[in-house]
Amino acid sequence: MISKATIKGRRSPLVAVATVFFFLANTVAVVATDTTPQQDQSTAYLIKGNDYLDKNMPQKALGEFSRGLAIDPENPWLFLQRGIAHGMLGQFNDALRDFNKCIALDADLAEAYYSRGMVYERLNEKNKAVEEYTKAIEANRDYAEAYYNRGTMYYRKGIYDMAIADFQQAIGIKPDYAKAYFNMGVCQAALDKNELALKSYTRAVELDPGNIPALMNRARLYYDEERYFDAIDDYERIIAIDSTHADAHYSLGAVHEWLKQYDKSLAAYKKYIQFAPDSDSVRVADLEEHFLNVKNKQVRLGRDRKEAGD
Repeated sequence: MISKATIKGRRSPLVAVATVFFFLANTVAVVATDTTPQQDQSTAYLIKGNDYLDKNMPQKALGEFSRGLAIDPENPWLFLQRGIAHGMLGQFNDALRDFNKCIALDADLAEAYYSRGMVYERLNEKNKAVEEYTKAIEANRDYAEAYYNRGTMYYRKGIYDMAIADFQQAIGIKPDYAKAYFNMGVCQAALDKNELALKSYTRAVELDPGNIPALMNRARLYYDEERYFDAIDDYERIIAIDSTHADAHYSLGAVHEWLKQYDKSLAAYKKYIQFAPDSDSVRVADLEEHFLNVKNKQVRLGRDRKEAGD
């Protein structure tokens, strides 16, 4: 039988914190009154560029923002949005230059610090990312996303208590922030605060019923807490959402095996073998050998039951 230690270690790792690793277009409120013709024209480029960002067309957005800056070279929003377009294209040095120019023009623009933090995050410069998210928060105390992203950086630095505090701040501002609940649960689990983690994962699932990472992590903790049938319910729920989810099939098989429900265990392992990615070839080979042992146990259990009945 697969041991609980094996399932806890190699087989069912906690899902990593979901960090924001992409750029999103910031919403720009455009005031149509009391503007010069020059500002009106640059604003038109700003609006058109933002429309391209919303459609995930950063190269075209880049052109619009650059045209706007040729007309109005002191517009911080144009630099901000062009920096975001550069970031979406992976042009991080260009993005940083634009964010720096934006901040030089408007040092109170929280979105610029936030966006600069995202670049440093992509460059794996965690300390700089934390500094930028902190500046964004100082500029806007109600910036839920900045608290969230800073929390993910603290998690990656192993500072779980500070990460939890930031996720709590984000949730206080944005009560339906499912990702913040999920990541808070990951940090609580890392501190062995399993009951709190279960509550956080449950809230994440309530807010986002299709949140497979939260369901996977909750099932793992249910297993650790010997709440086996709750774990089974979560694995089955994952499979109902994604019938090809190999890890859910494997974990479901392991729980059924632990409960000596060998028929169900074998059925789940078969599904895992069917859907396992090529990178899991070693694990599949191990499981195929283990599969035979489980089948033998099933045969012996059936024979024992028959003899007991006789």
